[in-house]
Amino acid sequence: LVVPYPPGVRVQELRHERGRCFILEVPQSPIPPHQVSGNGVYYIRLEREAKPAPHGLVQALFQKRRGPVLKIGLRIDSSGSNGEHINFIVMNEVRTPGTGIHLSVRVIGSHSVTTHGTRHVTSMMKSERVYTAVFQCAHDLICGIAWKSPVHVRHQNQPYALIADAHASDTDSITAAWIYDPNTHNLITLEDNLYMDAVYDRLMELGR
Repeated sequence: LVVPYPPGVRVQELRHERGRCFILEVPQSPIPPHQVSGNGVYYIRLEREAKPAPHGLVQALFQKRRGPVLKIGLRIDSSGSNGEHINFIVMNEVRTPGTGIHLSVRVIGSHSVTTHGTRHVTSMMKSERVYTAVFQCAHDLICGIAWKSPVHVRHQNQPYALIADAHASDTDSITAAWIYDPNTHNLITLEDNLYMDAVYDRLMELGR
């Protein structure tokens, strides 16, 4: 066996009159290098032979490890005169697990924001017209699993902005931003590199 186990390995068994053979499909690993657990050696294939890898190569392979690739989505589950129930959704798009994931959510221009009944909220703050909630994921985030962080936003019949920042222990943070108009139910996706002043300007353009 090797550690860590390389993800995505496929094994196909073929039967014929002389017995069986196996075809192994091994994709490029996002978490190299891989060590033989029995003797602790890292091997490298040179032409037709597998030989122990030198220290410098093993070190270089460790530096090639890729961290998780996070993506933030948004889902408005209900909308009405009392406000919206909004789910911020974080997903990992690669097989490398994401650990220590935090999500910071800012809501600008609303009447109030609550997280009642929401687990894993580490802080909730209000500063002028900005509500900020910070969530912590209680588990590693693997590919194909969505982590949802819900909030309830009460509006003033005016558009408001939603900004989400997510990061993991071994990857850079990412940002996603939107403006939602509760009157038209229109959701506008903003560029993720907008400064706060630019977000306020967009809100003003839409009627604030």
